[in-house]
Amino acid sequence: MFKISDLKWGRWIVPAACSVSLAGLLVGCTHPPSDPGEMETRVIENFAGKTPVELYADLIGPGVFEQSASYDSDGYQVVSGNLRMKDNSMGYLIDVRSPDGSHFAFVGGPGKDGVVKLTKNGERTFVPSPPDDDEPLRDDVVEGGEEGEVKFSTSPEDKTVSPRAPVVIDVLAVYARSAVNSLVVDRDLNADARARLETVNLSLRNARINDISLRLAKTVIHEESLKVTGGTLGQMRGLFGKAAKDNGADLIALFVETDSYVCCGYPRGKAFMPGRISISSVARRWIFPHEIGHNVGGLHCAGDRRGYANGYMKSAQCLDKQMYYSGLIGWEPGDPVQGNWADADMARKWTEQKYRMASYEPPYPPKPQFQELAPENFKGIPGKGSIQFSWAPIPDAVEYKIIKTLGLPPVVATSVNPNFLLEGRQATTGRYSVEGVDAKGTLSKRSVYLEIVVPK
Repeated sequence: MFKISDLKWGRWIVPAACSVSLAGLLVGCTHPPSDPGEMETRVIENFAGKTPVELYADLIGPGVFEQSASYDSDGYQVVSGNLRMKDNSMGYLIDVRSPDGSHFAFVGGPGKDGVVKLTKNGERTFVPSPPDDDEPLRDDVVEGGEEGEVKFSTSPEDKTVSPRAPVVIDVLAVYARSAVNSLVVDRDLNADARARLETVNLSLRNARINDISLRLAKTVIHEESLKVTGGTLGQMRGLFGKAAKDNGADLIALFVETDSYVCCGYPRGKAFMPGRISISSVARRWIFPHEIGHNVGGLHCAGDRRGYANGYMKSAQCLDKQMYYSGLIGWEPGDPVQGNWADADMARKWTEQKYRMASYEPPYPPKPQFQELAPENFKGIPGKGSIQFSWAPIPDAVEYKIIKTLGLPPVVATSVNPNFLLEGRQATTGRYSVEGVDAKGTLSKRSVYLEIVVPK
């Protein structure tokens, strides 16, 4: 049970604005949506150790949480998955726990929708999303911006590796100062950025794409307010290219506050297509996966939304609160249709472009293949009728084989631990080495050989 010790309320205020369409030489005004409701703050006692479902039970309501990811990211614990409602409509929950015990979360779907901030002292603030005006993004694509920059091959061995996905796309998250000061951004930008990147990761998993993952390289604060324009996109490589290079970031993502742009009504995002640079409003979480979809090379959904909006769900390129990219990977008869082969297949686009997306800057040193590794610090201490072996463990090894030159058989012992006491008739003077074995049966390189003399 939550104990409410303090309750505070607030409201969004969104101004009206006028927009100018240069292409059509038309001038018009966009009006703010209706008031979306109140902001709520309460104190939750004894929250340490509670699961995200327990922390946000009153916000997710009847939704059943279907967790699809839980992992550590440099000390931050990330948990995410879908919220399935009784009518099979879908929402989502993304929670990031900081090293100091505070939480930052996105709750989305048919019920409550917004941002949740929980301090290490137990004060939880729910900030509702601004109301949807159901207007599609317009003119948010700059075509062909950066294809020439990429330095990539199609060899997966050249790419960075993560325990979460074989292909990792590192992201430099740049926050305009006005975005940092907004209600919907967490005080811990490293938590905030991880939650925003996870909107893409969840969308990928929902499209059955499990071999691609976005990872935070660095967060940066930019003091000036930047407009959501093609001109800003063109400046970003000069402004943030060095930071991206220094931190091995493939993508540069700028996050701006809702009213930090005054140029053209309510543009919410912009991106090069294809490319590595995007701008997204922090007020609506679905903008970022949408703009990253443009970086990949995806267009907006077709005018009739065929394949993207099938009556019960819509994809990221169709601007919906449900997190998924269209596609038919792994689809079988009877499964819900989440795209079509002709014009709603972002999963295929991601698969085709993943190595480009992961190769704008040299990645962190790639993880060596298992067969390239060898046990280090191999030691053998002889005793009367025995040899005590020890060595440094190899990542992913499930077993080790102790080898004796000219031994019959050459494998004199196996061990699941990086040490072994060899005794009996096999423990004789000779030349020894050790090799690892992974779960697939792949052998590592052998360690150095040791000449061991066993006293009689």
